[in-house]
Amino acid sequence: MAKVRASLIAPVLGNRAAWLFCAVALPALGADAITSPQLEVMLSMGFDSNPAQSRDGPALGFAALALGVEQPLPFLRGLRLEGDAWLRDYAGPNDSDRLDIGLVSSQMLGITQIDLWAEAGWYRDQLVTADERNENALGILARRPLSARLDLGLFAERRWLDYRNLVLPWAGRPGGIGLSLQGQRPELPARGQHGAALDGIGCSQAPANHSSPMQGDCRQRVSPQQRKDRFDLLALETTWFPAGKLSVMLGLDSGWRESSIALDSYRQQAVRLALTFDPSPNWRLTAETGLSRRDYWQAPQAMERVDHQRWLGIALHRWLADGALYCGLDLLDSRSTIEVEAFTQWSTRCGWQRRF
Repeated sequence: MAKVRASLIAPVLGNRAAWLFCAVALPALGADAITSPQLEVMLSMGFDSNPAQSRDGPALGFAALALGVEQPLPFLRGLRLEGDAWLRDYAGPNDSDRLDIGLVSSQMLGITQIDLWAEAGWYRDQLVTADERNENALGILARRPLSARLDLGLFAERRWLDYRNLVLPWAGRPGGIGLSLQGQRPELPARGQHGAALDGIGCSQAPANHSSPMQGDCRQRVSPQQRKDRFDLLALETTWFPAGKLSVMLGLDSGWRESSIALDSYRQQAVRLALTFDPSPNWRLTAETGLSRRDYWQAPQAMERVDHQRWLGIALHRWLADGALYCGLDLLDSRSTIEVEAFTQWSTRCGWQRRF
């Protein structure tokens, strides 16, 4: 649906489901005089081994609801309004939810399709308040066929993230922007539970990094700060269709994150490989794997931080007369030069989806 790449495997229980449905679905459903909107509903249940993305995170089951709406607008050809809303309910007061609304313009320049979008998003998290944020984004996707079996895509986006709460460095989930899951975050070495002194960190013979809160006196106290980030992403994708029922995608990504909390700034490179197989009209198998490297370039020399992540996702869909059943498995392994930032995670989900 929308250009948001946040997962649509999301949450269902809780009194906010009705509000999100009204915010996204009802305006489009009342627009029949313009043209019929497309509405997609997804319901699922699953189990997450480490929603905290921490070294010793809890395992929790969840229920999920996701809604997607796409409404073409009549006053400009190729312009449409898109909305995504999801809720994920874990055991206890651990809900998270997200709402994204955007305008998308799709135009053809010869044989090249150009998609432009502007988007606003709101993410809330009852467990990890450090991850709560409002977002705005501008992006472009250009896709061009190179032959009957090969096409090329170029994606670029700038995203502004305004965090709602005062936070400490490295207080968010190490999985990154795209993985809005749940849980507690581990502490930095020698950091108190509520952000007390960072004792003995950055005390090497090398000069202190004066752009970080660890500069100067090694016993300087670090207080929670207001955080505003900017994330730029550039991706190149090529898709090959070796057979009518099979497609293979290779993607190369580069990302740059600038943060008002200097320690949270990083550079990231990733490679992705995805496969889609349709053995029959009623079945589809998808799989994706990838590797990424994230360099926190503002980390002090005595605490150099580099994260290496690898992931695998597999999903199976079975189409029925009134929708589709699906099941999926996701694996994520993140290694870090800062031991407490390393984690492993797997999650499963099964559910039903339908497009109206």
